[in-house]
Amino acid sequence: VSSEHAMIFYRDIDDDYGYFLKDVSRFGTYVNRSGVWELFHHEDVALQNGTIIRLGAIHGQTLEFLLKKPHTD
Repeated sequence: VSSEHAMIFYRDIDDDYGYFLKDVSRFGTYVNRSGVWELFHHEDVALQNGTIIRLGAIHGQTLEFLLKKPHTD
């Protein structure tokens, strides 16, 4: 895993909006789409609630992207 591996950001440009992961690592980031691991390297990938991500190796640590509504009192 790179010291600055990837960043998650929100984009709202015309019809292209939502959360994205931008890989900035040396070897890429794996994203699980419909049960298949895809490697993204120096590119943006759209994230949805529940997207599974692996940083570094295909057998690396698994992370899940979750969207939660802000807690209001």
